Amino acid sequence: MKLIAMLLFAALAMTAALVGIARANVSDEALVARALKCSAATSPDEALIRRLLEIEREHLPSEVRGLLLAAACSESGFSPEALGDYRMIVDGKRRRCRPSRDGDDCRARAVGIMQLWPWARRHVDRADPDAAAEFWLRHVASQLSRVERCRWSRHHAERWGGRTARLWLAANARAVRPPGGLRCNEFTNHARLWRRWLSEIRQSAPEIRSQASPIRTASASSSETPSAAGR
Repeated sequence: MKLIAMLLFAALAMTAALVGIARANVSDEALVARALKCSAATSPDEALIRRLLEIEREHLPSEVRGLLLAAACSESGFSPEALGDYRMIVDGKRRRCRPSRDGDDCRARAVGIMQLWPWARRHVDRADPDAAAEFWLRHVASQLSRVERCRWSRHHAERWGGRTARLWLAANARAVRPPGGLRCNEFTNHARLWRRWLSEIRQSAPEIRSQASPIRTASASSSETPSAAGR
């Protein structure tokens, strides 16, 4: 029984590792094609999507390539003019509201392609999609040093593309949610959408898996030391 359990665990670990390598090999063209199908977008701008990929190249490791695109799709449908998270003051407190129902007192707190809140105005023009995207990535990266204390099993980390990818996803959760706690085991809508995109891309392009197999086979016997995310 022990031998069977060990073999099953090894097979699961190998499958997860191959998934992580396949993710790293997803092409820019495949990501652009998938982003253009963003369900939240009415008419996504391909030129803007390609600029976002260039910004990713400067700030993101290959293990999480496409995360910025997934975040921009989820937050605004790639629209630099997007407004959201409407609030109004009622009895001295901010309450959720609807402009169509509550009139001019109902104002958008989140602005732009990344739906940045008012505190970000001190650092960036929220309506500038390139600047907002770069600021958002820097904000996520600023959380990496904190989530490095998170601990996950090797199998769990490999399911999400390896420890480097898992660190970035934890940093993503910590960056976009209220302060408090490491949020090691939380996932944002960005992360879930990113993972779904990559799964769809792999299913439509099986050659990615065939490219990944020899790489993993050649290195399977060697010990792996996860690199520091974003460094």
